[in-house]
Amino acid sequence: MSFHYPGAFDEEMELAEDASPDLNVGFLLVQDFTLMPVAGFVESLRFAADRSFRSQQLYCRWDWMSEGKQPVKASCGLEIKPQHDLGNPAQYDYIAVAGGLLDAATSPSEAILDYLRKAHEMDIPLIGLCSGSFVLAEAGLLDNHKCAVHFTVWEYFKKRYPGVQAVVDSGHIRDGNIITCPGGTAIDLAAEVIAAHCGRSRAQKGLDYLLVSPPSKGAAEEDSAEKPFDVARYENRLLESAIMLMQENLSTPYSIKNLAEQLDTTERQLTRLFSTFLHSAPANYWRKLRLEHSRLLLLNTTKKVTEIAYETGFADASHFSQWYRKRYGETPAEFRKRRTSIDA
Repeated sequence: MSFHYPGAFDEEMELAEDASPDLNVGFLLVQDFTLMPVAGFVESLRFAADRSFRSQQLYCRWDWMSEGKQPVKASCGLEIKPQHDLGNPAQYDYIAVAGGLLDAATSPSEAILDYLRKAHEMDIPLIGLCSGSFVLAEAGLLDNHKCAVHFTVWEYFKKRYPGVQAVVDSGHIRDGNIITCPGGTAIDLAAEVIAAHCGRSRAQKGLDYLLVSPPSKGAAEEDSAEKPFDVARYENRLLESAIMLMQENLSTPYSIKNLAEQLDTTERQLTRLFSTFLHSAPANYWRKLRLEHSRLLLLNTTKKVTEIAYETGFADASHFSQWYRKRYGETPAEFRKRRTSIDA
């Protein structure tokens, strides 16, 4: 796929500089915010913002905000100096609160909390990125609402905000006028927002360039048969330990019996846990993890299919290709060829 848009730049230059964008997002940065969710969201906006690739804020616009326009440091150490103070929330279609390390996310200033409450009263949609959900909860805006949180902070979140229904293993949750996204790149969430305001073609432009593809029909059908992960999963340390051990042994998986022995339990008990909470047999879940890892290797490396097959614990390339096609609706070679043509 080519990303050349003939005449697009000339056409965009004719647009008035003060033309109203289809989508305007204000990013409220909290000290020690996590960079990746913010980067994924704003990059999606950038690609949707013009027809070419000149990063012009025409169809989408965004601002960086902080209290008093004070510099804000990301958790990775990168410092950003926002150009905007906490102004009028009504100028934005969405306000995205970017959180990260919990010390800062659980102790926002009264000015930030008042700004978010004012925005909520004005019916401006709010987005909590990463621990931005903690900031929204501190403002009292999540009471009696569902909220997507990362499993590593679920227990702490639940104890601190008992009036909020915390949900794990959800890419994002929209409850009323509030959206929460627990982490990752937030690209899927951004695409959903962009599609609603700017059309699906603009959303797809960013997905294509960022190498994010929707699941194939086969994968979607398979996933639909699996119920979402239950919150109770993370109350069971044995199951959590089993999943971690599986992730650590993607290249050399051993039998479920050996896995149970490593965890000082029985194969029967392990099978019961996976069936109860994940609605999957342990072996099937392990294979799913290996196939997901293989997809990343196909996307981000130049390794041969045979190498990836061995690296993800399959006996040979043929066996690997069969399982890959069953899950994703195409062979590894077909997937790589398709992605290469999109990036060309």
